[in-house]
Amino acid sequence: MLRKVLISLVSVVLGCLSLGAQNDFRKAFEEFTTNAVSRHAAFTDTANAIFAKALADNWARFELSDGNQRMEKPKPETLPVADKAQTQFEELPVLETVDTLQDPSLETDNVRWLPQKSSSKTVRFTFYDAEQVVNVPQEYGTFHPRGITEKEVAAFWEELSRYNYQQILADCTRYVETCGYNDWAVLEWVQALSAAIFPGNTFWEQTIFTVFLLNQMGMKTKIARADDRLISLFASRQPVFARKFLQIDSYPFYVAENSFSASTVFTYKADFAKADRPLDLRIRRPLRLGKADSFQTVRKDAPVFNATLELPVNGALMRFYDGYPQTAVSVYATACPEEKFSAAILSALEEKIKGLSALDAVNKILTFAQTDFRDLTDFDQFGYEKPFFCEENFVYNANDCEDRATLFAFLVHSLVGCDVVLLEYPDHISAAVHLSGEVKGDRVRVRERDFYVCDPSYIGATLGMTIPQYKHQAVKVYAL
Repeated sequence: MLRKVLISLVSVVLGCLSLGAQNDFRKAFEEFTTNAVSRHAAFTDTANAIFAKALADNWARFELSDGNQRMEKPKPETLPVADKAQTQFEELPVLETVDTLQDPSLETDNVRWLPQKSSSKTVRFTFYDAEQVVNVPQEYGTFHPRGITEKEVAAFWEELSRYNYQQILADCTRYVETCGYNDWAVLEWVQALSAAIFPGNTFWEQTIFTVFLLNQMGMKTKIARADDRLISLFASRQPVFARKFLQIDSYPFYVAENSFSASTVFTYKADFAKADRPLDLRIRRPLRLGKADSFQTVRKDAPVFNATLELPVNGALMRFYDGYPQTAVSVYATACPEEKFSAAILSALEEKIKGLSALDAVNKILTFAQTDFRDLTDFDQFGYEKPFFCEENFVYNANDCEDRATLFAFLVHSLVGCDVVLLEYPDHISAAVHLSGEVKGDRVRVRERDFYVCDPSYIGATLGMTIPQYKHQAVKVYAL
């Protein structure tokens, strides 16, 4: 952000100066930006030195809470069938409206991520099938922690901060920009890099380095000790379910390692000065994981459209989704699908709704979501709760209500151009669509506009029809 402002400022001023004056000003500007980078580096060095002292103090004992469950009640085992005779329509009561776009992605201060000249070596590692090439300080990998006590962790942290790790941040920025990595991808990327730099993982140095680097990036993460090992904790902008966590001040910190059984950990309350940003689990840009041979073609019969869809699916991305933290349904509904998959399905279905009115197109897509997929609860299919990202509906044998609502929302928004919201009940997820003009049906009022209920799990229902048992229940609305 600072660098962008500085560049804009110098461009304006240079336009007003003569050539000689421009050269003098450019020299002064370059000196100023060099000093700015130095001041950032000095601030970071000081912050790391102060934080290392805080790490050396005795850590406090925390009890881990079991992960919260997203659904309060079991989902329906069988899907209801609509009564075509419905003629009475109502405005449904809204319990709460959640604006999923209210937290825009924060801009990164690129000044602190500028690569600087120093001795370095190249580290290569594989991240979801694709080779990653990163420049790291020559010294990394040559020193190790001597244990996992507070003082030993602090000493290793301070040693890490003595070398030019900012070149790693610059390379990470490059991958974020070219591959669309979101915060969770960055966390896993740093974990993979840590394993490549410190393959022996002496006294859990991979965990220390992972949190060290994420903290330099501003991400709110911590180290914790349990028994004879170290683990990492992360704070999230969105709720996370089915993961153990502990509460520090106003933030729940979740265990990053998925298979972790301890009930008590020791950690610190102090925050690294720059680590003030909880992870954002949204996927706001298409993720470019893997390589060409990571893709396979998935065929899906779509009788509603009288078609067989042939869709390229990225196996590397499916593995990424498989380990993703379980989070709010809005994260799945707003996630950008992979580009080749998105282009293929939208191109195929666009032809099938050409010439239809918006209402007819919405109902066609609704019928597709209702009848062209086998229904099965996550517990019956996987033995645990697993919400789908859009592509996963075409990979697994069956789906359930929130998966159908996510797919429906993506298709309607992309193909018809209508705004869509999700409707969440304690044991059910459906959707609602905004259509202009004379429309009849059950509706919710959001942002002074009517959104008409579309339930992909209410077999045979058309726009405006609500499952009877939910007609008078207050609903939580996610504005996508």
